[in-house]
Amino acid sequence: MLYPAHENLPPIMRGYTWDHRFLFEVYGQPFNFRGYDLAIEVLENFDSTTTITRWTTGNEIALTDYGLIKIELSPTQTHNLLEGSYVWVANLTTPDFGGPRQTYPIICGKVKVVTCDKVGS
Repeated sequence: MLYPAHENLPPIMRGYTWDHRFLFEVYGQPFNFRGYDLAIEVLENFDSTTTITRWTTGNEIALTDYGLIKIELSPTQTHNLLEGSYVWVANLTTPDFGGPRQTYPIICGKVKVVTCDKVGS
């Protein structure tokens, strides 16, 4: 069994571009994401059934053959998030190997959404 890695994301500033890149490795080797899909859900807590936001491959997420995950959000996307402390879970869906596709949580952690409305006051 593979347990999800733990990675806290840097704070997301509401109304600003936000991006984060990191290398995902399995047993010390970069993971080849070719054919896989990744969906990230931001939740109030790990028991929550309500998704705050969801990012997917081909939209906010880009995956590479050499283990790099790139997440990019526009100012409009970050503006629509409410300020607060959340958790996130990245779920990897396997390619179609001739059977049903399987989905596994591979990374989880915390993320904050902050605002700069009161900076300098």
